[in-house]
Amino acid sequence: MPNPIRGLIGLLLLFAPFTSARGEGLVQLTLNGSLYARGGAPVEVQWNHWDGKEVKETHMRLHLAERTGAFDVAFLIASRLRAQGARVLFPAEHSGRESDVHLFVEDTTLLSVRLGSGLWSRVTICEGAPESVRFSKPLTTIEGAQLSINTSMFNAHTKKAGGVLLELDIDGHQSPTSVCEQLFQQGLSKGLVCDRPSPDRWTPVRGTNGSSLTGCSIELLSPGTDWGLEVRLPVPQ
Repeated sequence: MPNPIRGLIGLLLLFAPFTSARGEGLVQLTLNGSLYARGGAPVEVQWNHWDGKEVKETHMRLHLAERTGAFDVAFLIASRLRAQGARVLFPAEHSGRESDVHLFVEDTTLLSVRLGSGLWSRVTICEGAPESVRFSKPLTTIEGAQLSINTSMFNAHTKKAGGVLLELDIDGHQSPTSVCEQLFQQGLSKGLVCDRPSPDRWTPVRGTNGSSLTGCSIELLSPGTDWGLEVRLPVPQ
């Protein structure tokens, strides 16, 4: 049987020659679950990318049918992005439905997701740190969420790799500003220097030992309701 990991690596290598010279805008979206709400539920995704001349916006706010799964949503997102000229890698596209479905998009400048009713996601910045991360309260059922953020770091002086894992249980009535403050404080306690570009935005900057960030993965687990997550990356210069 073919090795799926080896196949994915091969696809990424094939995709590599088409990356931008800046090479810091690769973002991975992982989707899981399916809509269980009777009659369906809304799904909102905005994915902006740089096409070499300007930022192109792909914005979808759709009511999708009950039992629409992660693969279906990923396929729809990939189709809309390609129509806007984005460079998309969708490994599961020709291999069938999987429990975790992944999309990779080059030159991303913004990814905003608001899911729920059985769907959830993970956003990974593959080659650096986000410019900012923003959380927004649910619009439907008021429920809490589990947030985990894992950073990878590399110290150029010691040549050692490392990382910091942040974890929060968010109350359904908690404000995004409060979430960012908790991340800021927890980061410092674990050796991660963070910034607050605005009260409701947060970003990891570097390790307290001088390590630079080489990647960041954010999972906002709230399949019962529609907490929002927005990640911004710098526009290529």
